[in-house]
Amino acid sequence: MKNRKALFITLGIVSLGLLAYCLFACIYIQTRLIPSLEEIPTQIETIGNLIIPALLVTGIYHLMLLFRALRSQTGKFIDSVYIVLIIISGITLLSDLTLLNDIGKEYALWDVGGQWAMVYAFMAVHVLTVVWGLLRAAKRQPGLAPLKESIRKEGMSLSLYQIGLICGILGILGVVFAYSGLVVPNRFSVLFSILIAGLALFPLVLFVVYWLIRLKNIPAREWLDEKQLVDTAFAALIGFFVAVPLYVVICILDVIQVQIPVSAWILGIFFVQLSVLSSVVIARNR
Repeated sequence: MKNRKALFITLGIVSLGLLAYCLFACIYIQTRLIPSLEEIPTQIETIGNLIIPALLVTGIYHLMLLFRALRSQTGKFIDSVYIVLIIISGITLLSDLTLLNDIGKEYALWDVGGQWAMVYAFMAVHVLTVVWGLLRAAKRQPGLAPLKESIRKEGMSLSLYQIGLICGILGILGVVFAYSGLVVPNRFSVLFSILIAGLALFPLVLFVVYWLIRLKNIPAREWLDEKQLVDTAFAALIGFFVAVPLYVVICILDVIQVQIPVSAWILGIFFVQLSVLSSVVIARNR
């Protein structure tokens, strides 16, 4: 057990070092990749290509962090925040490569400052995730339960709603951010908002899939007890009543011809209802 923990911490330190390389490599590339540069020098290409294996190793460590987090989950809200952070950080590792590839193709055509800002934001999330994982691993914790057993612990079902609340809040903030025009031009806001919404919702979807896999041999009627079913139904009703005034506001804004994209309202109301439903269930189980 001690050897596994030592290996886990060692790989975490290696991942942190690789992320530091990726960060400095991005800074180096950004300062030299200027519009007047007709061709990308071989040195920059080499430095950029080394980012790929660095992120691959970091991705493997993210998988280890996720499995460890699921096995050590206690139903506390902070544990759910940690799981969401790992999943978002892991999925955005692929976004780093996509963004850097797009920057290499578009730097001579138009301003790529927004894309660089996203790269650095994602890097910060990766570093935070790895550091948090190392701190948790360094602390003395009770033995990790097998994944199949950990899902049946008391309070584990509450984690689903905790993650739902976190994803709902992230979704609301993401939609507002997408239409703020801070990163992408307004003409790309609809597509950008959909991408951010998918990213915000991904941890919840993944956690639901995890539950379904772990509970596949258990009858569906036993997944939630009577109180949990009542709490969920009550929360859904509250979510409906909260959404009704929003629909009224949409109608009023449409009458006075305020131009707000339909996708913004659809995504916004969805994440508001998800946040309300999750928060009501959590409040009834305090």
